[in-house]
Amino acid sequence: MEFRSLLNYKTVLVLLFVVVVNIVVSVLLWRLDGFVHVDLYGYGLVFSYDWANEYWDCRWMLWIFLAGSSVFAAISSGLHYLHSNKRSRLPSWGGFFVPVCAMVCQALGVMCLSQINGVVWNKLYDYGVNYDIDWAAT
Repeated sequence: MEFRSLLNYKTVLVLLFVVVVNIVVSVLLWRLDGFVHVDLYGYGLVFSYDWANEYWDCRWMLWIFLAGSSVFAAISSGLHYLHSNKRSRLPSWGGFFVPVCAMVCQALGVMCLSQINGVVWNKLYDYGVNYDIDWAAT
């Protein structure tokens, strides 16, 4: 097995790992959404569109960026596989730019997750959430 083939094999594994991690993050995001919209009301949260709209906007953007990153990573793994079997310019260029698009989507997703974290930890206190170690540990 030559080095270039081994490199493509490892690259495909990394890209598929990104897809799997994004699926896990999506499940955790779904659980976080249930936590915010169900559990925190038991700790005094009062619903308001002021915090909810910001939370919903960040959440939808995060879903879009996670999906985009997963799609770009899956396409990129296919392009890397095609490039390792048949050398051509299109898969080579695509094999470079498509993972870059996946990384950009992933970085934007992390920024959106940071915004959601800011809403939960900073803004919700203004709307009645009482600090409790039980929900904070969750």
